[in-house]
Amino acid sequence: MRSFRLVVLAASLAASIAAVPAYASGGPGGGGGGGDDVAAAARPVAPFKNFRMAGALFSPATHALNGAMQYTLLPSGQVRLVVAYFNSARLPAGTALDVVADGVKIGSLVTSAQGGVITLTSGVPRLTLQSRISLVAAGQSIASGAFTLGI
Repeated sequence: MRSFRLVVLAASLAASIAAVPAYASGGPGGGGGGGDDVAAAARPVAPFKNFRMAGALFSPATHALNGAMQYTLLPSGQVRLVVAYFNSARLPAGTALDVVADGVKIGSLVTSAQGGVITLTSGVPRLTLQSRISLVAAGQSIASGAFTLGI
């Protein structure tokens, strides 16, 4: 039953990561300008789209899947980091895990029997595909990984 819940949670996270809107004004098949009188120079050349990265967290000892993460850069310049942890290490419920990005603590989450999720929208540094996210308990890495997919 536990593995079924993990599969459902992983599938839900994967579906939310993959559900990126693929629309933009202009371009091939983008339709006409609608007859407005706005000068072409006033229109944006390339509209800004959300930038998303996704990756998986693995146990450093066994390389078992322990979680997933998604980083989104919004058109407003704000960032959002979602880190989901599947409690396959069977940590006691209530264990505090530090969320570390490139060696700097940026937040924490508390585990339940199934795992835990944290969504950070402030204090998140700009991250890249080379950035490493780790979950650390009492100085020991529980799960870590890098972003592997840019959407």
